[in-house]
Amino acid sequence: PGKAGRMKKLHGWWVLAGLAAVVGLEAGCARSRPARYFLLEPLAPAAAEATAPGRLVALAPVQLAGYLGRRPQVSRTKSGELRIHEFHRWAQPLAENVGDVLTASLRAQGGLELVSFEHADARSGTALVQLRINRFEPDPSGQMTLDAAWEIRSGPKTTRGHRIYQVPAARAGGTAAYNEALARLARDLHAELVK
Repeated sequence: PGKAGRMKKLHGWWVLAGLAAVVGLEAGCARSRPARYFLLEPLAPAAAEATAPGRLVALAPVQLAGYLGRRPQVSRTKSGELRIHEFHRWAQPLAENVGDVLTASLRAQGGLELVSFEHADARSGTALVQLRINRFEPDPSGQMTLDAAWEIRSGPKTTRGHRIYQVPAARAGGTAAYNEALARLARDLHAELVK
């Protein structure tokens, strides 16, 4: 065969190689699991007594331990290793979602009037709440652990608290145990704020 025949044969090989690559990529994509997205939600509190709006409260933006500031959910192994679950992702930044849930939960329990943190002033009697979450993930024993510390400032008075909540958790993904842990935190914060 001449030069033209060799070029045609070489061109045919390139076409076949390109098709094989495309088919391989599509097959790889077909096997990839789609990501699932989760949002935390407030649990309905026990029916609150009807009360007039009470103490003014402003919740600062929630601070998270650095490893929690990512979209994939995280779990902890027996050796303390953090496992990142790429296919179980938060639909909203976790700090914002936690802040929204706590605000709704505190409001629903009654006796508090929640106001914007940016416009709040501790000297005016508004209770300024700062919250740091040090840990918020399931562990290998099947427990969801929420480790939360807070500071409440109102006038010259500052109150600090720290709690570790453990809730039975299902496998990675889902939000039931996360929601229950936050509901327990909201009840404790509410009890501090209505004292």
